[in-house]
Amino acid sequence: MKVKKVCYIEANQDGTVGGSHYCLLDLLRHLDSSRFAAHCVFYHEHPLIDAFKEVSEVSVLAKPSGLRIPGRLGANPLVRAFQRSVNAVVFRPLEWFKVRRCLRRIAPDILHLNNSPTAWAWIANARSMQIPVVSHIRGCWTLTNRHKQLARNCERLIAISDFIARDVQRQTGQLNNITTMLDGIDVAQFLSAKRRTREEVLHSLDLPQDCALIGIVGNIKRWKGQHIFLKALEQLVRDDDRIRGVVVGGVSSIADDNLYHSEVLLLAASDALSPKVRFTGFTQDVSSLMDAMDIFVHASTEPEPLGRVIVEAQLLGKPVVASAHGGPLELVTDGVNGFLVPPSNSVCLAEALEKLLASEDLRRNIGNTAAESAAEKYDIRSYAAKIMRLYDELD
Repeated sequence: MKVKKVCYIEANQDGTVGGSHYCLLDLLRHLDSSRFAAHCVFYHEHPLIDAFKEVSEVSVLAKPSGLRIPGRLGANPLVRAFQRSVNAVVFRPLEWFKVRRCLRRIAPDILHLNNSPTAWAWIANARSMQIPVVSHIRGCWTLTNRHKQLARNCERLIAISDFIARDVQRQTGQLNNITTMLDGIDVAQFLSAKRRTREEVLHSLDLPQDCALIGIVGNIKRWKGQHIFLKALEQLVRDDDRIRGVVVGGVSSIADDNLYHSEVLLLAASDALSPKVRFTGFTQDVSSLMDAMDIFVHASTEPEPLGRVIVEAQLLGKPVVASAHGGPLELVTDGVNGFLVPPSNSVCLAEALEKLLASEDLRRNIGNTAAESAAEKYDIRSYAAKIMRLYDELD
């Protein structure tokens, strides 16, 4: 039997590592290597490169950056038109040729776009080279007519939640090439992984051992809602001196993200919060931090496509409070395995946290139910088997 080579494209370009990287890495660790050989292409170096090299070949392809005029000048319609023209005439052809050369070198049997159904250069080249294209949709995309055509040119589209599938169908009409597959997690490996103890984590954060620790995990971006988390925390710490907060996540190289990071740090520097909130930056030891938390918060202000960190927190038996939109609606049943609150509403978030803080039994019961449901629903072996069956159908 011929071993099929699958080329995976991780489209992230802002320098951060997110859920799409971890989901892809978990998948590659569970592909049948006697049937499939993986080659991953990234646009930048990142901390997980060595881990990917253990399970696949790896290439780093520097993408032509294109012309981008920042600030008010860049917002001028004439300047934006000039910018688009330069990119169309100069940088897009450069990208197309770079991608074609990469595909010729790798010579894959299948092209799998890990998180972008609109990667025009990859799709266009693959079509002309008769390479079938599979594309994961891991975000809420606003699809132009051109994007819709690109999506139709993929042999298979994989939505990571029913919410994402409905959003794509709403924009494109009924596509017959889209299916929903919830991301898998290696539950056994995740739960058995070596972690620091709660005592060690709290000591490293310089927090008291008897504190009630509430945390949020995610790259620091405005839509992730770290400011909502801090505003809710500020309401709570005034009445309960035991409460502490931790913000886990890195910051991209994007100017808007760095501006938002500054705003969040300023918010955390208030008299009420400054001694009680810690920022960890990017870390690969996220599970130790989550395991040390008493409550986990997911405060996205825009719909989260799914929310892998929610599943991980649930697996660790943590009560989760999440924004009631997008993927979290498929992960959290309000009052059963977590709580849902209106997006961007720090008052309601604080009320839900206060309810959990008031009862250790409630936190334990919610957490236990969450752990049981997550372990049953997100098995990586079942997920990998579905992906491999999909590849087989492309013959």
